[in-house]
Formats: sequence, C-alpha cells, structure tokens
Amino acid sequence: MTFNWRWDFTWEILPQLLWATLNTLIAAGIGYAIALVGGLLLALAQRTKWPALTFVVRELIEFIRSTPLVLQIFFVFYVGPQFGIFLSPWVSGIFAIGLHYSAYLSEVYRAGLNSVAPGQWEVCRALNMSPASPMYASSSRRRLRLRCQASATTWWASSRTRPCCR
Repeated sequence: MTFNWRWDFTWEILPQLLWATLNTLIAAGIGYAIALVGGLLLALAQRTKWPALTFVVRELIEFIRSTPLVLQIFFVFYVGPQFGIFLSPWVSGIFAIGLHYSAYLSEVYRAGLNSVAPGQWEVCRALNMSPASPMYASSSRRRLRLRCQASATTWWASSRTRPCCR
C-alpha cells in the first residue's frame, strides 16, 4: 500500500486552514482574557471571611475542573436556552472555554496569594497599607516568574483545546 500525497488538494484547502488557525487564535485570546478576569474573581472569592462563600466557590471550582471542557460547551449551548440564555455557538464556546480555564487560573492566583508570608501581611496591615500592598511588596522575581510560568502553561493548554473553525 502506497501513500500518494496530493499537493493540489493541499493548496485547495490552505485558505480554509489559515482561516481556521485565525479563528483558533481569536478564540484563545478572548477565552484567556475571560479566564484572567474570572480566575482573579474566583481566587478573591475564596479568600473572603465568609466560610459559606468560600465553600461554595471552592466546590464550584472543583466541579468545573473535574468536568470535561466539551461537556461544559454543550451545557452552555444547549441548556442555557432553557434558562433564557441564548448564545451563538461561537460565543457560547468562548464563554465556556473562558469559564473552564478561569477555574485553573484561580488556582494560579490563589497560589500566588498564598505565597505571601503571613508576616508580610501583618507588616503591611501594621503600616496601614492597602490590602493589595503585600502582593506588591513581596513580588520578588522568583514568585513573579513562577506565576508567569503557571499562567503561560494554562495559556498553552487553552490554546490547544480550541475549536479549529466556526
């Protein structure tokens, strides 16, 4: 059995492949932007003083992380209209992807927040600094590098799971 490569077919579908690549990059960019904001909100919600809210957010993150992405996309697209949320396939896919990876990025943010030593939080509180100051005061190059590596890994994983075309 021999394989015969057809270059004419390759050149024929090349514009469609380039268009699909562009759509993938657009979906990856928008989905990751949603994930950056959503992950930060989820990470901050885990650090509240209310145990009930922390528990609900923690369980929501675990639920999102434990279900497959394709199931979440189907859920947003097919179950959303039953609750009055009508989204196009493109928008529902990007929203589901952003929600899925926001759960992963919330863990990256949470790890970054937990990497600040308790003494640094206390010092900033004693100096009457804002609640965000310990993160700025303790952002050493090592911690920043580790957070960027984890975020880049999440970006790479999210760009590989995007749909190729509309």
